[in-house]
Amino acid sequence: MKTLGKFTRYTPTDKSRISEATFISELTGRGVIFLKDEKNVDWYDAQKTFTPDTMKVVFDDDNVIRFFSTDASMLNPVDMFVGELPLSDVPDGINIYGEWIFDQGKVVRRKYSKDELINMAEGQKKSLLNVAKEAIAPLQDAVDMNVSTKEEEQLLVEWKKYRVLLNRVNTSIAPDIEWPTVPN
Repeated sequence: MKTLGKFTRYTPTDKSRISEATFISELTGRGVIFLKDEKNVDWYDAQKTFTPDTMKVVFDDDNVIRFFSTDASMLNPVDMFVGELPLSDVPDGINIYGEWIFDQGKVVRRKYSKDELINMAEGQKKSLLNVAKEAIAPLQDAVDMNVSTKEEEQLLVEWKKYRVLLNRVNTSIAPDIEWPTVPN
């Protein structure tokens, strides 16, 4: 299996490439970009070198997988690398959400840095605080208007307590955070 790249944009000088790009643009109504790697291998030529029944993965400078397909023509590796591996070596659950890396010809789960874990925890905290805010607002309205039921009043207290506990969460200890339990 192979790894190619880093592919960057370029403007071809070859008349056949320019003619081909013009034809494709007129046919599809879309522009064509040209990419080449450090060895001056054109991406359109490189696609022909891949084995048909393999997985092709596009990954960035940090080896994080950004795209993947069995069809190389579906990939657009601008400022990225392309690796190839047997379909039997593709793990279940592979995705393009930053959770997987291409490491020495293998797809493996990404190990996040401490800063990344903290940022993820801060994002989760903000998201959970928004959920709490949305749950509290109508309950608080019912209490303020003196139309609340006992169940709504109790639920409001539970949600407010949850929000206080959530605000106390120290994201700097990620991933070892004990998140408060969401009220029912």
